[in-house]
Amino acid sequence: MQESNVMNSVFCLLIKDFTIELRERVALSTLLLFVLVIVLTIYISFLELEAEIWVTMFWIIMLFAALNASVSSLSKEATSKHLFYYTIAHPREIYVSKFLYNLIMLSILGVVCFGLMSMMGGSPVVNYAQFWLSFILGLLGLCLSLTLTSQISLIGGKSVTVSAILGFPVILSVLLSALEIAIKSLDEAIKLLLSDFQLLAGIDLLIFALALLLFPYLWRK
Repeated sequence: MQESNVMNSVFCLLIKDFTIELRERVALSTLLLFVLVIVLTIYISFLELEAEIWVTMFWIIMLFAALNASVSSLSKEATSKHLFYYTIAHPREIYVSKFLYNLIMLSILGVVCFGLMSMMGGSPVVNYAQFWLSFILGLLGLCLSLTLTSQISLIGGKSVTVSAILGFPVILSVLLSALEIAIKSLDEAIKLLLSDFQLLAGIDLLIFALALLLFPYLWRK
């Protein structure tokens, strides 16, 4: 029964965020425009990209899209809403709903970005299963860390820059791990070890566990 109530709370908070987004249509349209402009700029400037540079540029675009998504999510919330949220939901439920919102938004952006880059310059990816698995694990890490740091910044009344600085060490480790796996997906001859995925999945689980432990305490402060 308690698990059902948690799921209902998370679902209601998630629906609230998407209802606001559908009404205002600011965050997603801004992020889509950002991805389109960056991809066009890259191909107008370089015309053709080497395979490894293609994958690297894809992840750089996703990193800045994730930062912009966290900023957009942060700008919708006022500190005066904290007391209201505190009365209707547990802090963990709020964190999970924000994480899922960012994850869904960035998944859409990732597919759009991959499609645009593939249309304009072709896709160098050979092992798509390996590439998309690294994308999912990497995106999970980015969303988990940025959701936590952006909410900490909001609670503390700090700027968005603080959010990026707080999450930089974790974001860098996630990005480098995902990029290493994605680059290996460009060559069928390179066989990945299970440890490559385990490292990235382990980072994601560690961030998630820390967020569930720390966020309720920070929220009450």
